[in-house]
Amino acid sequence: MQLLTLKIERSKDMSNHKQKVGNQTPTQSVIAPYQKTLSDEAVKFYERTGLSCYEWQKNLLDPIMAGDEDGLWVHQKFGYAIPRRNGKTEVIYIKKI
Repeated sequence: MQLLTLKIERSKDMSNHKQKVGNQTPTQSVIAPYQKTLSDEAVKFYERTGLSCYEWQKNLLDPIMAGDEDGLWVHQKFGYAIPRRNGKTEVIYIKKI
């Protein structure tokens, strides 16, 4: 079995970050209905690397990793707009791991 190894160099401790300012939930979204999501499992697996997620990243992963009763992704395409340097790429790491 081949294991995937990612070298990610960033602060592991997010506890020293300032309180978030502004709206932390999307002002607009179009999300298809779904029954289950694999986001919790993905976040737990990601956090085993010693890194942690922001709450908005966890919330964004719910619909991204939503599945239907056949085990297929509910959303084959997913887009989001977030200002620079806020952890958007981290969401992709979590999904791909």
